[in-house]
Amino acid sequence: MTSPQQAAPSLSQGRAALAVLERLDLGRPGLAAVRQTADADAAATALLAYYRTKRPPAVVLAHEEAHHPTDLASAEALLRDEVTLQGLTARLARRPDGGVDWVDTGPAQDREWAWFLNRHLLFTTLVRGFRTTGDERFARAFDAVAADWLAANLYAGGDEASFAWRPMEAATRMLSTWPSAFYGFRAAASFADATRLAMLASVADHADCLTRYHRRRHNHAIKEMAGLVSLAVHWPEFRDAADWLDYGLSVLDDELAWQLYPDGTHKELCAGYHGTVLGYVGHVIDLAEAEGQAVPARLKAGVQAMLSYFDGVRRPNGRGPHNNDSDDHDLVAALAERGHAPGHPQPPSCLYPWAGHLVMRSDWSADAQWAFFDVGPAGTAKSHVHRGRLHLSVSAHGRDLLVDSGRYWYRPSPERDYFTGSAAHNVLLVDGCGQKPAEPEWSAPQAPMVVTDALDYARGRFDAGFGGLDGIAVHERTVIYVKPRYWLVVDHLTTDRPRAVTALWHIHPDCTVAIADGDAVSTDAGGANLRLHPLGPPAWRLEVVCGRAPPDMQGWWSPAYNEKRPSPTVVCRADIDGSTAFAWLITTAAGPVPPADSRRDDTYAPEWLTVQVGADRLAVRVGGPPSDPDLADLEVRLGGADTPFIVSDAELLRALHQEETR
Repeated sequence: MTSPQQAAPSLSQGRAALAVLERLDLGRPGLAAVRQTADADAAATALLAYYRTKRPPAVVLAHEEAHHPTDLASAEALLRDEVTLQGLTARLARRPDGGVDWVDTGPAQDREWAWFLNRHLLFTTLVRGFRTTGDERFARAFDAVAADWLAANLYAGGDEASFAWRPMEAATRMLSTWPSAFYGFRAAASFADATRLAMLASVADHADCLTRYHRRRHNHAIKEMAGLVSLAVHWPEFRDAADWLDYGLSVLDDELAWQLYPDGTHKELCAGYHGTVLGYVGHVIDLAEAEGQAVPARLKAGVQAMLSYFDGVRRPNGRGPHNNDSDDHDLVAALAERGHAPGHPQPPSCLYPWAGHLVMRSDWSADAQWAFFDVGPAGTAKSHVHRGRLHLSVSAHGRDLLVDSGRYWYRPSPERDYFTGSAAHNVLLVDGCGQKPAEPEWSAPQAPMVVTDALDYARGRFDAGFGGLDGIAVHERTVIYVKPRYWLVVDHLTTDRPRAVTALWHIHPDCTVAIADGDAVSTDAGGANLRLHPLGPPAWRLEVVCGRAPPDMQGWWSPAYNEKRPSPTVVCRADIDGSTAFAWLITTAAGPVPPADSRRDDTYAPEWLTVQVGADRLAVRVGGPPSDPDLADLEVRLGGADTPFIVSDAELLRALHQEETR
């Protein structure tokens, strides 16, 4: 790793020494030698001697390492100017004078690359290399790139459009990369005095950026305040450090209280950012308490509520829902980071009425049946919202089967439009049109849900409109899980004219899928499989699409940023004359899935759809609400039982309200 050749100024020549000394509380223990020295050069020398021997806080944030490799091979690669960010490896771009091009958008021309570059994640890699080997090459490389960044990115205020001084990047530097580097290289001979002083002066700039320009009502605000708290804890020698700490904790407390629903879900309704917020708030609590600082009780309660949500929604393989801009995250690892051993909430199925999430689960084994049904609001972060309300994911017998397609990347493109759009979710397209964004949040639970020993049930409605569609179309979906046997999905499309309807079912890329006797069936020997059995009318035309490129992109799954894999998608097409109800029977097995034993019965009543599955009889009301809200919405007779299971929307909503107001 190279840098432009420049003469290192003496300590008295630069502004850094005076800028730092003027901002410090020299009455603090350990700074007597600095306080008692009148000469600026000698005072700066004494200050750096203090930092060379100071022990930093014991609590270290490792979260950022998930975005950047820290192994020795990656550290060696950095010495050759090879950097890996968000799964992509490229050479560091250089300016004509030899310095790093800090506005380079990387091999994919993605501004996320430049933001991640300015988070200085590579500092952590170089520190790890230095600690592992003691090799001064890593310290020299760090000093060169740090000095270059400080010279090339003078602070002039926080700016959301700036790669260097967007508050998010400033927060990351203060949360992890700068503390780890400043203290990790404190004994390195190659960490120049001028660079140390310039970093200290910049710490005060970072505090100004984070106190004056931070976001509100967004996950960025959480990280930015966590960065401010970390800054105050790692550099308490600054005169304003106590104020920075108080401000950071106060805003963080207010933000988390606003950003969480009463059921513990983060309002952005994205498991990935739920985990991000959880990690930062948890780190702040650990860091502050380790330094003897009081932490608001509400922050601790919020962390526990968020952990409980992760505990309840995790798939049998320990990973989380793939909703909105989430990657395929390991929730067991996230729970372990907080010292939270995964529990077994009872019953195994869990409902989150404010988020509109129903998790259906047969038991807590690794082979359990599991499903995630999303009937809730879109989420409060517009940039992370996907158009997939009423999406259903299913895992069973140790395998993911029906999936959400993920996020892929944030770069504006046909790929981004696909992954955020309805076409990448298990929902309906109407005349080829996908959903418009739904309302961002709920002021109270709205969707009827119930969890019982025998079955789980939820009903959701999408009425925000379909983009580019003429006329009116409203999609209502009911999901019934009969434990531990099958799911019945009932769709009702209310429309003012004939429509071409497309139902999409995305299946994990490891599955092999075929169309057989009108069903879609996965056919993998020695593994779990799924059967999707349409219950018409209408007459569905089924095909499997896998890995189709833009402009009509279809059949992809993304486990992580910048990664995508072809995956089989069952595309079901039909023409309807007007408002229509239809259903899908989803069955799974550890091996081959037997043919579905079911039939539709329309003799019950015009506004009901009745299905016979073996000896079970399920009747679901479809369409608009009845004139009497207490009329039954669901009637199920399992195994021909004389006494049916009966619920109504009003009954369920009353129960949800009572639960939330206890």
